[in-house]
Amino acid sequence: MELLVLRLDFMVLALIIHECIYRRMSNRQQQIVSAALEELILVWVLFKLSTLHKAASLL
Repeated sequence: MELLVLRLDFMVLALIIHECIYRRMSNRQQQIVSAALEELILVWVLFKLSTLHKAASLL
């Protein structure tokens, strides 16, 4: 479980770095990268919320 969280954190970090250099891309490529980043961040946030909910229910 912790490995999955770490992997998701690195994926988000990699996409943020990619987002910083994507300005050199065409408009269509920028749209694709932005959509992928939004989707991945949403999944990451939902996973983090799920993990927090599970941890809170154990208390």
